Amino acid sequence: MKKMILAIPGSIIAVIMLILAGSMFLGSWSSDDDPFKPMVHVSENEVHVNEPVQFNVTGVPEDTNVTWYFGDGNVSHGLNANHSYEASDQYTVICTLNNGEEDIATGIVIFVNNEDYHVAYSGVGLFNVRRGWEYRGEGAYLYPGIYPPVVDVRVTVENVFGTVEVGFWFVDLEDQPGGTLYSERYNLVGSDLVFEKTFNSTIIPEIMHESVCGVDLMLRNGAAGNWKIEIWVTYEN
Repeated sequence: MKKMILAIPGSIIAVIMLILAGSMFLGSWSSDDDPFKPMVHVSENEVHVNEPVQFNVTGVPEDTNVTWYFGDGNVSHGLNANHSYEASDQYTVICTLNNGEEDIATGIVIFVNNEDYHVAYSGVGLFNVRRGWEYRGEGAYLYPGIYPPVVDVRVTVENVFGTVEVGFWFVDLEDQPGGTLYSERYNLVGSDLVFEKTFNSTIIPEIMHESVCGVDLMLRNGAAGNWKIEIWVTYEN
């Protein structure tokens, strides 16, 4: 997990770091009769990549100077702010307010996860295969983030006469080349093939860059009916 360093300009007298699920009290900087009763709210503190998050401050005059530092290099100003994140990570959002005399700040931790993903490929029957037939789809993309991916694969081939091989491959698109991580071979006579397997961090390398995984379906010889490949990618804590 990468570490995030925030540089916040200005004079911040009090910094209150509170992790919240809905709202937080910033603390008062004067007497109980002071009209400033700031509360910071966030719509969600666990979101997916590119999912908008709404931030707002209540309990202060509309002309209060408010600055939001979103933890990814972006900054916004005003009582209300909207932001979305392009990469999965844990971000600390800093909100600073000024009452004309001093600054006060608070931090909100936002957890951004990758979106789950599903892809499917299918084809019609294969007949009189003698020199081999192979299908390798575009696969499913994997992204680095706060949680590692779990990949579920399901391959079905109807009415197989011959030798079928199913392989699971992985390629880091920055640190190529990749290779086959797992394979199984079946010799069938008039039977349907159903291959189901889950691949997790015990076999998939740590995702450091954008990567892709997929399935090789090979009929070495013989014949087969319709076939289908399905891949589900989920990101779990």
